[in-house]
Amino acid sequence: MIYEVIFTDSAHQDFYEILDYIAKDNPQNALNFIDRLFIDRLQQRTKNTLAIAPFGGALYKNGIRFLPFDNYVVVYEPNETHKQVFVYMVSERHRQWRSILDARMTDI
Repeated sequence: MIYEVIFTDSAHQDFYEILDYIAKDNPQNALNFIDRLFIDRLQQRTKNTLAIAPFGGALYKNGIRFLPFDNYVVVYEPNETHKQVFVYMVSERHRQWRSILDARMTDI
């Protein structure tokens, strides 16, 4: 069964924040990032992987899972009843993504 993968607004915002961070150091790298990582690699790979293996990542807590992709971590929650996966966060792995996620989830 293939699951529908849905990026939340905050997950979409994470992509833009990553791009802004890269653009501060080198605007040309930011443009390459859009083409290579944002569109083709990270977002599509996330969708493809989670659509067929929604329970493949490691369990974080309360049904929320995470999956590393290169230097990034994708945080998501599969919903078996509706065959959907909600992506809550995309973060660079070196960041304190767990505390950011915990704060973000209390705001929902």
